[in-house]
Amino acid sequence: MESSKIAELWVDKYRPTSLSEYVLNAKLKEYFSGMVSSRMLQSCTFAGIQGSGKTTLAKVLAKEFDAEVLFVRCATEGTVDVLRTKIAAFCNAASLEGKIKLVILDEIDSASASGTNSFQLALRNLIEQAQDDTRFILTCNTVGKVLPAILSRCPVIPLMFDQKDLLIFLKKILDAEKISYDKNSLKTFIDETFRFYPDCRRIIGYLQLCCNSGKLVVNLNQVTSGDKEEMLRQIVELARTATQMLDVRK
Repeated sequence: MESSKIAELWVDKYRPTSLSEYVLNAKLKEYFSGMVSSRMLQSCTFAGIQGSGKTTLAKVLAKEFDAEVLFVRCATEGTVDVLRTKIAAFCNAASLEGKIKLVILDEIDSASASGTNSFQLALRNLIEQAQDDTRFILTCNTVGKVLPAILSRCPVIPLMFDQKDLLIFLKKILDAEKISYDKNSLKTFIDETFRFYPDCRRIIGYLQLCCNSGKLVVNLNQVTSGDKEEMLRQIVELARTATQMLDVRK
């Protein structure tokens, strides 16, 4: 029997792949558009809460500049060894096609910033040494966890977008998926989920959750309005007695 295909998550399906698709403050979009048109990619740090599109924008710019890219997840690769072997090697190697090289350091605030094995301390020197043909785009949730010397070389750009721009984007998703909705259901959804703004990843995830029936039906408060204590009691009891982790997950 052929296995059924798992439906694609909307947050991935509708992830912007160009600057024109990206939901962003008008002035910031104009700034990045000017950067692309002038072919002057600059090293910078994108700051904002989780789900606000920092990594997506970095990848969009990489595509717009047709750059040769090295993507590093600092949460797992933010070590001096990785910097000396993987990142430095990328910076020192010549691009075979003459492209600009771009290092994307995702979640730089999770990499070590002090001590003898400090990723960030070693990084500041590499950025200067490689600046002739390599640019760095950093993303972070907490600017205060990034060394000032790094931010001096990669200035902070706080990512911002208006709620109305996000709403337009959400309506495009609903229309593309042929989801039935009206002003009331849309308003209810906004009232329920825009408290998570600007975490658009979370909001889009909730949107898909509310559209499983082909209609926009907002019922996110069902669990919170129920008996929380009873639900927690049942979960704890099951976790204590179950022999199969799958049973606990169910």
